[in-house]
Amino acid sequence: MKKGLLCILYATLVFSSMEIVLKVGCASFHPLQITFLRFLIGGLILVPLAIKEMREEDVVPSKKDWLFFAGQGFLLVVVSMFLFQLAVIYGQASIMAVLFCCNPVFVIIFAYFVLHHPITKFNIVSILLALGGIICIMNPAQMGDDSLGIFFMLLSAMAFAFYGVRGETRIRFGAVTRSSFCFTLGSIELLFIILLTNLGPVANFLQTVGLGKYAYTPCITGIADQNLLALLYVGICITGLGFASYFMAMQLTSPAMASLVFFIKPALATVMAYYFINDPVTPNMIYGIILLLLSSLVTFLPRLLKQA
Repeated sequence: MKKGLLCILYATLVFSSMEIVLKVGCASFHPLQITFLRFLIGGLILVPLAIKEMREEDVVPSKKDWLFFAGQGFLLVVVSMFLFQLAVIYGQASIMAVLFCCNPVFVIIFAYFVLHHPITKFNIVSILLALGGIICIMNPAQMGDDSLGIFFMLLSAMAFAFYGVRGETRIRFGAVTRSSFCFTLGSIELLFIILLTNLGPVANFLQTVGLGKYAYTPCITGIADQNLLALLYVGICITGLGFASYFMAMQLTSPAMASLVFFIKPALATVMAYYFINDPVTPNMIYGIILLLLSSLVTFLPRLLKQA
């Protein structure tokens, strides 16, 4: 349990810094490019740990397992993260970042249907408080033209939640192994799509349908001294070790408990953004943060009552 909580703490800290680093240090990268690079780096950095983990657990992936990893990689990197980037393009970035944190709601629901985890009264109260907090921070009265971005981000959050829960169906593989292979294969699949955008007919089609930003997507062009450190931090600390810690927490505790990462992140990310890049904190955000912290407390309440 202690190891699981440490994983939750680490994932929360690095995930909360993600938007700041991407905004300040990785702004020069194309959205698809940074997604490809950070998941490739994150996946490869975990390969030695994955090999060690498989040796300790005495498991070897079968052909069926590799197909599973490829499917998971496609679901996470290509589907969820691609939708995430579309959401950021069509919606306000800060609202989209908070909205993505509603994925624990979908985790609890998917875990009920896929893993047959019970939904307790504490889960229900926690979900309602979290939704209330997210709505406060989003401030629907001032969303403007963000409706398309919200649609994409909801789909992204759903895909991410399903990826995490579906990964628990391969429990004979540890979280690090699953993360490493899924990230690496997913980044290779995304690389194939990036290469397709550099084909003339595909690029012309993207420009025709209003997605010209994704035509002729660069692959490694643009990596320089001024953004290399940020790229390595996003790839190793956030994408590799951060996601691995999150899924290890899910494995060591439960999907609902691991979801605390995304209940706490909006509050912590808001504070970090205020101090590091001077992002304003509105009254709505303060109310939302309070509700999210209460949601986290309710999630922990059953365990606190058992220890009392």
